[in-house]
Amino acid sequence: MSGEELKKMRKKLGYTLRGFGEKVGIPHTTLRGYENETFSLSEEKANQIKQALGLSLESSYELHVHFDYLKLTFFDSTISTVLEKVIGIPKKYFVMEESNKHNYEAKYSCGNIVVFDRTSDTKQGILMDLTGQGVFELEQHLDSVGLTFRDWLGKVLAPDWYLSRGHYSRVHSTRLDLAIDEMYDPINGNFDLYELKKRRDQDLIKTDFRVYREQEKKFNEEHGGLTLYYGARGGGMFVRFYEKRYELVDKMRMTVDEVLEEYRIWNRYELEIGKEYNEHIFTDYLNGVPLDDIAINLLLSKFEVYDEQVNDYGNVDRVFYEPFYEIFGSWKKVKINQKREEPTMERSMRWMEIQGVPTLKMIELYLGKDTFRKWLADAMDKVELSDKKLKYIAFEKSIEEKGLN
Repeated sequence: MSGEELKKMRKKLGYTLRGFGEKVGIPHTTLRGYENETFSLSEEKANQIKQALGLSLESSYELHVHFDYLKLTFFDSTISTVLEKVIGIPKKYFVMEESNKHNYEAKYSCGNIVVFDRTSDTKQGILMDLTGQGVFELEQHLDSVGLTFRDWLGKVLAPDWYLSRGHYSRVHSTRLDLAIDEMYDPINGNFDLYELKKRRDQDLIKTDFRVYREQEKKFNEEHGGLTLYYGARGGGMFVRFYEKRYELVDKMRMTVDEVLEEYRIWNRYELEIGKEYNEHIFTDYLNGVPLDDIAINLLLSKFEVYDEQVNDYGNVDRVFYEPFYEIFGSWKKVKINQKREEPTMERSMRWMEIQGVPTLKMIELYLGKDTFRKWLADAMDKVELSDKKLKYIAFEKSIEEKGLN
């Protein structure tokens, strides 16, 4: 903790130097030296201050941090160059279809790796539009050719690389999302977002934290599916906290218990970041700053959650709300880019085991094994997969065999 950070923290909490010293058990003259950086603030003293203010030093939570959305636009290029030279996947694995999304004309997709082209206006550039699952599938491909996502991103953002090869004249990012998933902990428990809503209503959050209007009534009637948000979509930063498990219940048509067993996600803390921040984030990430540090520090810079305590003199002190900060305390258990909750081929197979196989078993018992196998074979023979699904299967196989080069 720097002296400037210490001073900023003290002022946000409304303490004088003398009052702050009494609160944290350090003489105010020493604190002045820390703030002016006349004295060096040791880790031991920093921890003493944090503990006195209700800030946790350790986190019992398991977090997964990953890129949840990425848009990159490549100018003065061709669709073949972006697909084969930049992304590195042969064009034969992509399905092309007409699309007016984002004001483009054509959409090329290989699973969830999606690229948009506009042949009538080449000045618009070629857009790579990746959801969290798209980033994950790109990571799988890159791993098959011996690259990490960080390596690849550093390459495509480096003018020395793309200009010397003539792949494009410049690259621009308009959106970058980071997600922090709080994983289910049946032993120690998880954080309840309703506690943040209560503190918002008590004016104990120093941020314009809102609840979606349509959720207010629903949430009062049944505890489930709460979303809290800050900022405006398309602005500098839009932050969303929500009970991801309930979203997956609706999306996957499973029970809460099934979702927690299969996906293990309790809450998601999501940052939708505009172009104003992107360059700084990319720079930090490519310089080796861990993604968890970037995401958590950025998140906590936007929120201050407080609690109130009565001190020995009967006055009310405002301190940081420990249960919230404990989620991100030391984040020693953070895992980067672990498996996503969206379905892949393996996940589709697991979904079939959970949802489809019990029904098939009932039909088998009803028809008998021989009749059931004939019925199932006839039903499968009548199914015609689309070209898009066939190409995606071929791409998945190529990833497994590491056959892309």
